[in-house]
Amino acid sequence: MSLLALFGGQYFLQALEKGLAFTAAGTNYPLYIVIIFVPIGFSLVIIEMLFLLIKNVKTKTPSFVVMDKYETPEI
Repeated sequence: MSLLALFGGQYFLQALEKGLAFTAAGTNYPLYIVIIFVPIGFSLVIIEMLFLLIKNVKTKTPSFVVMDKYETPEI
């Protein structure tokens, strides 16, 4: 996730520097406005993962599991 955020940010800076755009109906629209959402999204996912990691380290039971609350684990 961090590599996608890093390289997405670098691609955004390149698109901003080069002025990447796409043409629709004879008008050029800037593309970097859309590209910025990729590094922002992955950065937010990284922050959420860090919060979950800190919460799981502090508590004795896992706080985020992919199990139904009525389902019992098979050991």
